[in-house]
Amino acid sequence: MFYFFRSYSFKAPKQVYMASLKLVYLDGSPISANVIHGKAMVLNFWAPWCPPCRAETPWLQHLQTSHPKDLVVIGIVADPGQYLQAQTFMASRGITYILARETPSVDDIFGAVEGLPTTFYISATGKVVHTARGLIPEILMKHYVNQLF
Repeated sequence: MFYFFRSYSFKAPKQVYMASLKLVYLDGSPISANVIHGKAMVLNFWAPWCPPCRAETPWLQHLQTSHPKDLVVIGIVADPGQYLQAQTFMASRGITYILARETPSVDDIFGAVEGLPTTFYISATGKVVHTARGLIPEILMKHYVNQLF
């Protein structure tokens, strides 16, 4: 058996003013700006009911553990009714990167995300270097991250 996943990947010449990005953990507490300050970021919009999203989680975890000082991976749970399921799924698989809620700040900056997963690869200066919609191979994720530095 094999699976075919259709994905779209493109460069997005968007700039993010990182100081205006207000992130909150799933429990509603704020994520300190120090967590993202001076680091490149992989911002992944996902939901635990989404099979391609679930497939990407170990690859995203590997990116985080491969670049602990200069990269932060944040999973934005796009379905508010799934916060508990997201935490349970991640804990059961040993995934430790940050989980956050979709907030008005996130929506203002990134707009409506159409389709899951959607991942933004953002340099430390706030430049969105790549945006990928749909499942992409781990090797392509690594390539995109390497372009952030």
